[in-house]
Amino acid sequence: MLKQAQRKVARHRWGSVALVEGDAERLPLAGASCDAVLCSYGMVIIPDYRRALAEAARVLKPGGRLVLLEPKRGSALWARAATPLVAFAGRFGGVDLDRRPWEQLPTLLEDVSRTDYCGGIVYVASGTKARAPR
Repeated sequence: MLKQAQRKVARHRWGSVALVEGDAERLPLAGASCDAVLCSYGMVIIPDYRRALAEAARVLKPGGRLVLLEPKRGSALWARAATPLVAFAGRFGGVDLDRRPWEQLPTLLEDVSRTDYCGGIVYVASGTKARAPR
């Protein structure tokens, strides 16, 4: 995935994008060094996702934004019917759809929001790091 991202950054000439490989629970980045953090389908597989969220908040600059794009158990009738199949398949890959990382965001960030999509089986949650110490 990192190689694919490197090709995309080069193709689009995104000079302000830095790609870093590391442990999400112990990011190899200085505090307040990132304008934004994006995590897609990671919180359901990272062993200590709470620690990973804290790390994401740590590396954000004041006013920086964290965005999560993650799966969860669905809320629509059809999604509730499909969720057990997804959860069963995910067990083999270490996916845990019972996690609720969006609930921790208000303790770390401001202006937190969450929007569900696809019958509630996917959500986008985001928040902004305070500009002044909390």
